[in-house]
Order: sequence, then C-alpha cells, then structure tokens
Amino acid sequence: MPTSSTRKIAVRATGKRFVKKVSRNGRYFVDQAGDPILVKGDSPWAILVDASTAQMDSYVATRAKQGFNAALVSLLGNVANGGPSNSGATYDGVLPFVHGNPGRLNDRYWDRVGHFIRKCRHAGITVMAYPLDGWTGTTDYSGLAQDWSNAQARAYGKAVAARLSRYPNVIWAVGGDYNGVDPAVNARSNAVLKGLAAGGMNRLSTIQLTLNQTSYDVDYWAKRIDFSFVYSYAATYTMMESGYRQTTPAGDHLPAIMGETHYESYQGVTDLYLRSQAAWALTSGAAGEFYGSEDVWDAAPTSRNLRTTAVSQLSALRKAFGKLNGWQRLVPDYSSHFITGGRGTKGDASGEYVSGDTYVTGAITRDGTLAVVYVPSATSQTITLDTSQMGRGYTARWIDPTNGARVAAPTGTSYTKSGANAAGGPDWLLVLRSDHRR
Repeated sequence: MPTSSTRKIAVRATGKRFVKKVSRNGRYFVDQAGDPILVKGDSPWAILVDASTAQMDSYVATRAKQGFNAALVSLLGNVANGGPSNSGATYDGVLPFVHGNPGRLNDRYWDRVGHFIRKCRHAGITVMAYPLDGWTGTTDYSGLAQDWSNAQARAYGKAVAARLSRYPNVIWAVGGDYNGVDPAVNARSNAVLKGLAAGGMNRLSTIQLTLNQTSYDVDYWAKRIDFSFVYSYAATYTMMESGYRQTTPAGDHLPAIMGETHYESYQGVTDLYLRSQAAWALTSGAAGEFYGSEDVWDAAPTSRNLRTTAVSQLSALRKAFGKLNGWQRLVPDYSSHFITGGRGTKGDASGEYVSGDTYVTGAITRDGTLAVVYVPSATSQTITLDTSQMGRGYTARWIDPTNGARVAAPTGTSYTKSGANAAGGPDWLLVLRSDHRR
C-alpha cells in the first residue's frame, strides 16, 4: 500500500487533483493526497445533452488550459436547465432510460456521460454532477422525474453508481432554483443520494436552493450536506459571509462555495463585475467559486464563447490567489479589525448587483503571515490597515487581477494604488506577506 507521501508525490507529478474530502476545520476542500484544493469552477449545465463527444472534448481541453478544475453539470436534461426537451433526451434524441424505467440506464446515453467524466478526470477536473435537479425532479418544470417514487429514485441512484463508481472525480449536488420545502421533492432527491451511496458512490454532496440562499437555509438539508452552495445575484461578499458563519445543526462548519452569481453575457455584466464577484468571494471565506456564461450553459460550447477576455482575467485572478501559500488559512475580516478604514458602504443580500459597488473585502491568517485585500476602486480608494496584526518584516505588493502581475508597494498603514490595471480597470488585490508569525 502506498504511503501518504507517495500518494502526494503521485498527485503532484500527474497534476490530476480532485475534490475529495473536507478539511478538518471544515473550511476548505482537500484533494486525494490531503492537500488544500481551491475550487475554480465552470457551469456548463446542459453540456451532456447539448454537445457531441467531440464538442465535449474541445470544452474540457480548453477549460483545463484555462485553469478550471471543476465543472457543474446536470445528468438529466430539461428545457429549464438548458436541455433540448423535458423528456431528458439529448440534442439528437437519445433518451436516458430504457422504456422510461429510471433503474434501466440507456447505454448510448450514459456512455456519453462517462465519456465526459473520463475526459474531465484526465484533465484534473472535478465534476459536480446533479443526478436530479430542481428542474428534472419537480412538477414546476414538468421534469421527467416529477412522478418518481422514492423506490424508483433510489434504484436510479444505484444504477448511476454502478455505471460511474470507477470515476474518482465526481461529487454530487441536488436542487437548483428549488426552495427546499416540498417534502416529496426532498425525499425523492435524498432517495437518489441514498441510492448512489448504496451503489458505492457515497461522495461529498450538497443542495443548491434558490436566490439569496445557502444550503444551510432549509433544516431538512442542513443536516445532510457536506458543503454549502451559496447562491446570490447580489454582491458576493454578502451571501458568502452568511455561508461562512453558518453551522450545521451539530454545530460544525462546512466549506462554502460561491456556486452561482450572474453569468457572463447577462445584461449589464462586465468583466470588472465578474472579477469582483470572484475576488469578493475568495476574500470573504469561499472555498472556491463557479463562473458561468449565458452562451455556454444551455448550448453546445463554441471556441469563441469559451475563449473570452473575462475568462482570461478570471483565470489569472484564480491562479494568483491559489498560489498564495496559506490561502486556506485566511479568516475573513467581517468586523473591520484588520481593515480599519476606507472600506466604503457595505451592501446587503437583497436585489441584484450589476455595477457600482466598491466595498473592500479582505482576510488575514491568525498568525499574521498572510493577508489579502480586494480593493474594487484602488485608484481612488485609500484604505487603512492595522498592520500590527502582521508578522514582523512583512512585505506588501499589489496584484493585478486581470493578468496576475505583481507590483511592490511600500509598507505602512495606508494604501492606495496609482494607475489602472492592465485592462484599464480600477480594481487591485493587495497582498501582505511575512515569514514570521505574529
């Protein structure tokens, strides 16, 4: 049996790291070697029913090169989740089940599912799969599973597990635009998860509820989740704070991911908006975040729609943040103990954010070896910091969130950035580092 260190060497050598477990403190994810892994997700919801295998291959190869390490997909299609029909059929008419029996999987359909997951595995991409979601599993959207009994749902879960259990890069989610309060829908979704577990795929799982909710917000699910899916179209720091502070009924913290915000190409959404949503989340306690595109989630992805300026900038931001030694130990500064001035006006979780919010977010490790502050308008905002919380001899630098470039900054208690970033925008990340514990 390989030792832990051998496993770590193997994972690092191949670069094929997947979300495997929750950290001991419940704040982030670890990979199969036990190392922290930051979720850098995409949301191609209906790719399994909208795309050919060749198009899937192109998608996976492109996203892997761009640094994505997670993809969110529905295993069954519905018009509301981006699919071509409510029958669950693919773009070319292939149905998921034999004679509509959820316990009998159609090989032709599920071969494509396996193909996508296998390609993601080879590329080091974790697939957050929805075996049943809020569209396929409810009457609200005439979903194909709306009338399944719990026994049928469990049989479906077992059948899927028998098909996919060899893939280590799969975790589960249910729900999606679902308020979580229908007992029949809850029981049906939970029966699918139980079937998956009984079939050998007892993986990390969560539920996506609806706008401005976290997975903790419904008691039935709060005691069943392994991590929290945060869903908000407001500025992401608002709901991320809720997700980070919440605990399970047993009093445990769980990782909170920023699972859904506005997508690229939505009216009024700019590249700055997308950068801000990611940076606010990462400096507010997120264990990772998911990006989405209006041009990708409900259609076969094209090269043009995958290779956008926004994605290039987001990839640079994620790479820069993920390379910070100790990012997983950052504690959000919600109470302004570290960022003592210049934060601006804090928004709330109601309504929708499109532009104009310049609230400063940040986090610092308890030992003072690392602090990260996101300043949305650094060229006009001056922030003050209590740098006594940093270890001695700390250094400061600005990181351009559009390309990852670093610029040294003089140390002190007051910071402002002269000059726009490479994209002509006003936002910058400020990073303070020390080799000494406070």
